Amino acid sequence: MYIGKIHPKPVFNAMATTFRFGIRTEQPTDGPKESTVGLDRQTLQAYEQDPGLFDRLDRFAITPHNQPLLFETFPARNPFGKQPSVLDVGCGAGTYTRWFLNRGYNAYGIDPWQSGIARAKSIYPALTERLQSGHLPCIEKPFHKDGFDWVFCSAVLMHLPNLPVLEAAAQNIRTLVKPGGKIYLSTSGEGRDLNADRRDKQGRFYLDLPPATLQKTFEQQGFSLIRQADNIDDRGIHWHSFIFQG
Repeated sequence: MYIGKIHPKPVFNAMATTFRFGIRTEQPTDGPKESTVGLDRQTLQAYEQDPGLFDRLDRFAITPHNQPLLFETFPARNPFGKQPSVLDVGCGAGTYTRWFLNRGYNAYGIDPWQSGIARAKSIYPALTERLQSGHLPCIEKPFHKDGFDWVFCSAVLMHLPNLPVLEAAAQNIRTLVKPGGKIYLSTSGEGRDLNADRRDKQGRFYLDLPPATLQKTFEQQGFSLIRQADNIDDRGIHWHSFIFQG
């Protein structure tokens, strides 16, 4: 559905929320000892406490140069034709959700960042009924839908605390896509300045996630790899993108 130019409304300051999730991971060996469902706790706090994060995400330019596979996979569609459904898992400020809507897709977004979702809804009325709070691997029938044609998950899996949570996330994503549906995954690799604990200067954790590991994890859930592509963005960060079919 093409929603045209979206005119912002006045912004209110939503209260930031610190999340504590209910799944306990036993003695992870490849990530931080304290873990959360969907994100490492310290990573989520870094996102919640960054006062300029929403504005940076809201202004983020989605370009063919930085994400060629994305534009190839999701061409602009006739607004009067079929509108494939897309669930943007880890939608943040709703940047990609709005991008999908404007290209003719029936898009929805889900994210644990409640203050970001609230602010996006306050600025963009078209997102009011299209964003909700939720997190991997505990997403159950979002928006009362039994499945989506596409599940889109960009810059999310790399923040998972360890490989067992990645496996649980892959199982959860399997339940969100329709039979025969597809998923688009994108994670970053080299190019980030990380310390010995794999955290950046803001304290965000980045899982060591080789492409082969991610591919194997999702193939174990019955997905078949259709396409895999790598690119380097304007900041020199390497990105690995995957398209799987269920």
